[in-house]
Amino acid sequence: MTKSFKEGIERKGFRFIEVIAPCSTLYARLNKLGTGFNLMRFYHDNAEICHGADTRDLDIDFQNKLICGKFVDEERPTFLESMHEHYKKILGDRYVPIPPEGGMIHG
Repeated sequence: MTKSFKEGIERKGFRFIEVIAPCSTLYARLNKLGTGFNLMRFYHDNAEICHGADTRDLDIDFQNKLICGKFVDEERPTFLESMHEHYKKILGDRYVPIPPEGGMIHG
């Protein structure tokens, strides 16, 4: 998980990292699955890493295999890059992008 967060922070643009972690004590007790330790062992034994899996084929089902991994990894322009491209297309030479440090143009 730490590796996923580090990778997400180091790349530009929007990143979405989903971490699903049910309460191992209450969930196990309410569903008669044993102790929290038994549930954590179940997750460890039944998790399968499958990077690039089609998300339409994945689900979370009671007491079945858990498919984990990096399912979608697309390089896309940031919001500001898309905005600048749109304004250049609409305004042409009249568009003057604001520098990354921001601020007003004085002259």
